[in-house]
Amino acid sequence: MFFRGLYHVIFMYLFTAFSLLMGQDEMMYKDIALPYIHDESIRLDMPEDSSRFVALFGKINRIKHGSSEQLHIIHIGGSHVQAGAMTDRLRRHFSGLLPEELIGDRGFVFPYTIAGYNNPSDYKVDYTGQWKGCRSAYRKHDCHWGLAGLSAITTDPVASITVKPVHHIYGSHLFDRCRLYFQDSEAAYQIEVLNWECPVQVTLDSLHGFIEWQFDNDQRNVEILIRKLDITDTVQTFSVMGLQFLKDSPGITVHGIGVNGAKVSSFLRCDDLSRQLCLIEPDLIIFGIGLNDVYMPNGRFKPESFREDYEALLQRIDECPQKPALIFLTNNDHYYRKRFANKNNYKSNMVFYDLARAHDGAIFDLFNIMGGLQSMKKWRNDDLAKSDLIHFKSKGYHIIADMIFDAFERQYINFALPEKHSK
Repeated sequence: MFFRGLYHVIFMYLFTAFSLLMGQDEMMYKDIALPYIHDESIRLDMPEDSSRFVALFGKINRIKHGSSEQLHIIHIGGSHVQAGAMTDRLRRHFSGLLPEELIGDRGFVFPYTIAGYNNPSDYKVDYTGQWKGCRSAYRKHDCHWGLAGLSAITTDPVASITVKPVHHIYGSHLFDRCRLYFQDSEAAYQIEVLNWECPVQVTLDSLHGFIEWQFDNDQRNVEILIRKLDITDTVQTFSVMGLQFLKDSPGITVHGIGVNGAKVSSFLRCDDLSRQLCLIEPDLIIFGIGLNDVYMPNGRFKPESFREDYEALLQRIDECPQKPALIFLTNNDHYYRKRFANKNNYKSNMVFYDLARAHDGAIFDLFNIMGGLQSMKKWRNDDLAKSDLIHFKSKGYHIIADMIFDAFERQYINFALPEKHSK
């Protein structure tokens, strides 16, 4: 009887480990000789009260074993997130936690192309009409923003947007519902979709500022036509604040929310951030915000103000009924004006650890893991980072995402194995 029980434990261990690895991309950092990476530090420093992570891991297990639930992850930050490479790599890894047939939604996107900004490669955007971008990270801009931290504004009598989400395996992220977040305070515009089939239901939610189309069959892209009711009017504006692609099936969805140049305070300018965030009901939020807050000469950074801004942002998140698990990514090593290694990271690291302790969050210490002060030049010399000594190349972002997920997966395995043994 004892050996049968031992055999069961060993079998479940191997089964769990195997199932977690199935469908995962190889961990790139393990296959490349990068001596400056501190392998022993690749981990999530977990909070004393890990109840939010226990709930998160439990939900993953339930979906794996047949639950119809959906799990939502938000990766929020600045240009590292807007670039899309790191978030999409995380999306692939998290998708691999579940059986292949459980495909999560593509989730929330912003059509950066129409606003004149760089667009991630995992969804395609086409448009007609004249649009102007408005960015919360730019102090001179003053617009109405939501979760995206960006808006695209037109005064044209007729304009259109076409968005096609691209899946790395299946060619397209299919959806049967699409939601457009917008502002049209004077109800000056009519909005409709021009897809190959008409929606079976249209919902206009003025309280949350969106219109949603529901289809009978799966869709590959959405084409939205925006028409001004009075074509002689040249004053009224229409503002796009984001789109969300949905499908009522179980899976893991990773939403990328990135704004070039964003500080923590940039997201505090977004009046509808909490409202739109609560609609997504995130189970996990990965914070990649903070580099622009410390990008200044050594000694000028004020950690108290940085902490206050983060506390205000976390308070906005706490307005939602859903209490997500939190992971704070410390700032990567970088150089101020390509000349000075930014020692402000030491002070911001202390703030990140303080925030994690105060809010039961986990820490992924990217600054120390990547090699600490002046390590960015080593990443650049290995063709993993750009010459500005701030940003990474796609391969570098993939390595970072691999390390983050590897650290997450270890914690999940630690949770999953005891649960298996108890059954």
